[in-house]
Amino acid sequence: MAEIARYERELSAHARKKFADRRDRVKLYGKPPELERLPVFTFNLEGVASEESARHFEHANVEARVGDYYSPRLMRAIAGAAGGRAVRLSFSHYNTSGDIDRCFEVIDSVLEHPEAEPKTPTRKPCRRERLRYALQRALHRLRTLSPVISGGGDRGRSRRSGRPRNADVADVGAGTGISARLLAERGAHVIGFEPNAEMRAVAANAGLDIREARADALGLSDASVDVVASFQAFHWFANAASVAEFNRVLRPGGRIALVWNERDDNDPFTRAFGEIVDRFSRPDGAGRPPQREQLG
Repeated sequence: MAEIARYERELSAHARKKFADRRDRVKLYGKPPELERLPVFTFNLEGVASEESARHFEHANVEARVGDYYSPRLMRAIAGAAGGRAVRLSFSHYNTSGDIDRCFEVIDSVLEHPEAEPKTPTRKPCRRERLRYALQRALHRLRTLSPVISGGGDRGRSRRSGRPRNADVADVGAGTGISARLLAERGAHVIGFEPNAEMRAVAANAGLDIREARADALGLSDASVDVVASFQAFHWFANAASVAEFNRVLRPGGRIALVWNERDDNDPFTRAFGEIVDRFSRPDGAGRPPQREQLG
């Protein structure tokens, strides 16, 4: 954890310097760039609507958030001139200084060619649209790793890779073992890998083989598993080193399985919950608490 904290301080310092170099055209909220802060930055570009800035990031396949972040009063106080909305970029231990440089390439491009008038904020995407954008970003990230992934592409299908029974599965980012248990119940031999000690303890208490390891250094022998799976976790280690490690431990014909959850709108409660989230996350509903009868 100390090493992660040190690295994130380095990322923050790198980004803070870039914000400081652009302070005349970029409004950074919170601490000034000279002061140490977590690598999370909320800002607006001079003369550019926050939604328009976010659109440029999206087109560059950079994930940027935009909104009032469930704090409409605060955002109206500090970003009233921008309609109480701002762009947010967050960096963590799986990012690099190159990722930050790429974000500022987008910022510089927008500043060099600003709109004469900021465009009217567009409708905030609904949940299904946000999911689609997230999957598009994930696929783009995977395409950048394609030279590594393609290393096992011509190995042919394993007899065991198409079904879990008797398959050896490495569950990377296993957490408390929710998905690992489901695989084990279906006959797979599962080894879970989780860096968080508290989560590992829960998985171990459930009788799972759970180990402490990084995604890029699993500690398994070469060609020792049929499937490397990651459930709701690949974004933590979406890098070439991890995928190379996955390919190293896979047997010929093995598969990498990256899995994300989606709400089942066929369930009435889940559908109603999603509709409420969509309704009150729209710009025209920002800051309005849901009425009791609307939740009933």
